[in-house]
Amino acid sequence: DDESITANGNEKDEEKDKTAGKTTDGDDKTKDKGENGGDKHSDKEDDDDGAKHFFSTKKETVFEGDDDEKRQDKEPNELDPDHRLLITCANNLVHSMDAAVALGVMRLMYYCAPADDCHLAVRALIEHLNDRREVSYCLLANIATMCAKRGNLFSSFYKEFFIRGIEPVFIKELKLDILSKIANESNITSILNEFQAYVRDTDIKFRCATIDVLFYFILFYLFCFVLKEKVCKY
Repeated sequence: DDESITANGNEKDEEKDKTAGKTTDGDDKTKDKGENGGDKHSDKEDDDDGAKHFFSTKKETVFEGDDDEKRQDKEPNELDPDHRLLITCANNLVHSMDAAVALGVMRLMYYCAPADDCHLAVRALIEHLNDRREVSYCLLANIATMCAKRGNLFSSFYKEFFIRGIEPVFIKELKLDILSKIANESNITSILNEFQAYVRDTDIKFRCATIDVLFYFILFYLFCFVLKEKVCKY
């Protein structure tokens, strides 16, 4: 009887050990799953943070790339003293009688100066447009290039680019191109009234160029009107 009781006691001890072993294995598996789940959750958070950083960086990059014109029109409140000294010294050269000097000053202002500091340089450059037609062509070609990015610098001088009948065709075409780039809400009415005379010009090529610009105006302002209507709707 004592031997049977001892045997039964040993069997119960073995069963307890097995149960304890199973419990330990279950805890280990649960712990492993918890760690794996934590790693996956951590990886997911890292991916989300990376995606947010990518899209925010991309948005800033697109704004900076697209927004050459916006960045140039957004003038700083204060300029560095050396920067201000450069602009002041350059403005002293606008009184030169040489068209090349006036063009050089205007190019410097175009790239480095706020719009408020460009007025003198623009006025000095326009005064040379009545020079020889070779000089006028060179100046107008540069002005047309500048107007592609900063047309607001020349928009207040739009009447200086009105075309005269005695001018050669290549001068007329450049002035027409400039007028199409500097047109805005304040001067579009005067420019369109001027175009009424251009469409009756004796030069067929120039008449066709004027009609092309008018067609561009129609498409542009139609697009702006539709866009404005959609914005007001939503």
